[in-house]
Amino acid sequence: MEPESADDAALAGCKDKLKHFRIKELKDVLHLLGLSRQGKKQELVDKILAILCDQQDQVSQLNGLTKKPAVEKETVLKIVDETFRKLHSPANSAAASPNQIDSGQSVKPKKKLNGSAQKDVKVRCPCGSSMANGSMIKCDNPQCNVWQHVGCVIISEKSAESVPQELPSSFYCDICRINKADPFWVTINHPLLPTSIAPSKIATDGSYTIQYLEKTFPLSRANREMLQKAEYDIQVWCILLDDQVPFRMQWPLHSDMQINGVQVRVVNRQPTQQLGANGRDDGLVLTEYCKEGPNKIVLSRSDSRMFSLGVRIAKRRSLQES
Repeated sequence: MEPESADDAALAGCKDKLKHFRIKELKDVLHLLGLSRQGKKQELVDKILAILCDQQDQVSQLNGLTKKPAVEKETVLKIVDETFRKLHSPANSAAASPNQIDSGQSVKPKKKLNGSAQKDVKVRCPCGSSMANGSMIKCDNPQCNVWQHVGCVIISEKSAESVPQELPSSFYCDICRINKADPFWVTINHPLLPTSIAPSKIATDGSYTIQYLEKTFPLSRANREMLQKAEYDIQVWCILLDDQVPFRMQWPLHSDMQINGVQVRVVNRQPTQQLGANGRDDGLVLTEYCKEGPNKIVLSRSDSRMFSLGVRIAKRRSLQES
């Protein structure tokens, strides 16, 4: 068996990287190469690979040219590698906007960045870790730009381990999603940052077991006094991580909650009924059950899907303000 040539290895490595790219990254690469950015995802991939494979006729046909573009293989490999590195390492990309959400942890870039990029890169993931390790994805909100772990927030269908996880063309973090979920509420702060709700385990009879999530959050005197005003409330919210309707609340099936030992009804729909495309759940208002100091919530549920839950203080907006 003949050993793999350097060109074959480079092509294989490039193909593997391109599998991880969204349409946005593919178009960025084509733009830097001076090639057409029109077409579906696989067509964009083919345009890039055509150069590496020396398929002159394909390159000319795809890009409406009469001759092969003067693009060296080394240039293509360098651009693809740089784009891949930026996609999966927040420490090597531009820093977040100064208007980022106040909550969350900061991580120093691993490499020195120039100019305004010499700022901390913010990592805030529902898993609770502030480490920028593994594959990362950045929120598309320009006022946020926080990074989260792909494995924590992107739910992929079960497939062979060798198949890389495909990233969505658009991604918003859980806080940005909840901020847009209800135009009649504006978030003031987050006593409890988003936390993951793992899928329920399967029992021996095939049903999903009831599982519990217990969290404690503080309520300061200033926040408690704020909640005395009629337009303010403290609210626990929940979203389905891979919801096809991203900007809405959704609670797990069979949800029940206790706040400081008091049982509170979570949803108005049947506990076994999933939300349809046009449905939406509400946040659970906790104002009358909360006290100054530590407060404890316990959520029980039985659902095979992954969710994210948090607590926020929010202000009601009028119809004219929303």
